[in-house]
Amino acid sequence: MIPMPEIPVWFGQWIFVAFGLALGSFFNVLIYRVPRNLPIAWPPSHCTTCGACIRPWHNIPLFGWLMLRGRCKDCRSLISIQYPLVEGLCGLLGLVAVRLVNPNADAVLDWARVLPMFWMMITLVPICAVDFPYQLIPDTVTVGGIAFGFVAAFLPSGIGWQQSLIGFGVAGVGLFAFSWLIGKMLKRDAMGFGDVKLLAGFGAMMGPGKAIASVVAASFVALLIMVPWRLVRRESNREPLAFGPFIGIMGPVFLVWGNSILDWYLGLFRLF
Repeated sequence: MIPMPEIPVWFGQWIFVAFGLALGSFFNVLIYRVPRNLPIAWPPSHCTTCGACIRPWHNIPLFGWLMLRGRCKDCRSLISIQYPLVEGLCGLLGLVAVRLVNPNADAVLDWARVLPMFWMMITLVPICAVDFPYQLIPDTVTVGGIAFGFVAAFLPSGIGWQQSLIGFGVAGVGLFAFSWLIGKMLKRDAMGFGDVKLLAGFGAMMGPGKAIASVVAASFVALLIMVPWRLVRRESNREPLAFGPFIGIMGPVFLVWGNSILDWYLGLFRLF
């Protein structure tokens, strides 16, 4: 087991707000560079108009954009408001993640549940921002989720490395096999490998049962939303579907309320 400090929820929530703001700044890099197939680590943050490097003090989440008043220090070109919005949203989601898992502000922070919830919540931002327009999920998000799940499994009150490993295998391999089979039947790719890695990470975070249930629920929600949307826009059913955001949304739902949802669902069969 990995020991973690015992801190109250009211204090821990601000720690995760700070983490969310910092990761939001990094996610802005992913959102811009991944669809353009640019390296993530190099060059450092710079103005996309004149190429001037961003000063470290101007790279502080939220405050940097405000200090610059939304303009490049060198060429005075506008800096998209997307940058502070993404950073602020990730900070807010960090707060929401903690309070969803630990609604009592005076309780002790449950690291084993908060860390997976935090990762699932904030990575919704780059998943939606990249997958909807480009049908692409950054490897940093999916592989990072797998690593996050394995680490959280070793924390006190975590699901344990056995359940984490089983969840990773069943969810990831199971979805890959299912998508491969459907792809053979339809004679085209049924699902991107990014979706498979995303669900594998969810399996590592919350075990096989909740991960499989989340992808089943995501399939129903995607059909309910995307079929009418495509009919309205007259899009072909052969156009690729961004499935990652739906998996991403259902993951936190089943992490918190998965047992209650599964008990309700199984209870329906006892009525007959």
